[in-house]
Amino acid sequence: MNILKEYILNFYGWLLQLYPHQFREMYAEEMLLVFHLQLDEQPRLRTWGAIKIIWHELPHLPILLVKAYWRERMKLKMNTGLKRWFIQPHGSWEETVLAVLPFLLIGVIPGLLSLAFPGVYPLYIAIPLLLLLFLSPAILGVIGLIVGVPRWSYVYSGFLIIILSAIPIFLVRAFWTTKTPFIIYYITMLILCFLLVAVMIWIGSRLSLTREFSQKVKKEPSLISLILYGSASVMVLGMYEEATHLGMINQVFSSLALAFGVWGFLRSERLISRLTALIVGAMLSLLFVQIAPMSFNPPVLSIGFVVLAMICLPALVFREDSTKNAYPPT
Repeated sequence: MNILKEYILNFYGWLLQLYPHQFREMYAEEMLLVFHLQLDEQPRLRTWGAIKIIWHELPHLPILLVKAYWRERMKLKMNTGLKRWFIQPHGSWEETVLAVLPFLLIGVIPGLLSLAFPGVYPLYIAIPLLLLLFLSPAILGVIGLIVGVPRWSYVYSGFLIIILSAIPIFLVRAFWTTKTPFIIYYITMLILCFLLVAVMIWIGSRLSLTREFSQKVKKEPSLISLILYGSASVMVLGMYEEATHLGMINQVFSSLALAFGVWGFLRSERLISRLTALIVGAMLSLLFVQIAPMSFNPPVLSIGFVVLAMICLPALVFREDSTKNAYPPT
């Protein structure tokens, strides 16, 4: 390369430094390569030819700089507000906290309060607690939908399924007698949850607000396991309705075990690792159910079968590659 070409390349590289940092990271190398190819098309470059090349670039520079900085400013505005707080990198602790909040709200807080207030909660505790339990997951679920359905929000979809299935489950329980095996009851709940997920994905694909939700689920079917894990978690924690005062300690540990499963799912890159995390979290949670002192012995094996089916069936049905890195860290 002659000295004139080297000077021109250095000058063009200096001009690229005027662009915003993020723009340079994405486009500077490509722009420098294209400019280098333009110089190579003139093997015997002289001073006048160099002036023509530089003059061709300079008039467009101010407009390009204004556009680049304007785009960066608009991106910065978009990342403020809700997206600033609720769009987090994959595997980060912020993403994990947002995902496990339901288990902390529904399982850990009531369990700890039962120790401070044995028996019936006073009204000044019961009313705010009920509002916290019912409104917080709903509000966070809506926020997740608004900001583009990040991974942590799929747990809340599972909670929504349980809410939607309340009436059908009540009808099932109305026809269920003490002679009916518990496994029949829980298989009915399993089928119902799968149907509701299918309906949710189908309806979501036809509404502009929820279309992104359906597209992500179809692209990464393992998210269905995370949705159903949220539903199964509500079933597991619901078994503590018959727990004694001391049994509420186990509810705290069950909730933490379920939160551990979500944490492992979000932190893992391979499908087999994500499913293993959910299975381990669910099984540990059910272990605490089994040893909890309760006035009513829950059918842990039956609910365990349902939980395993909820976690594993989506991956088996859609045959997702178990070695695929579905969520590369950012």
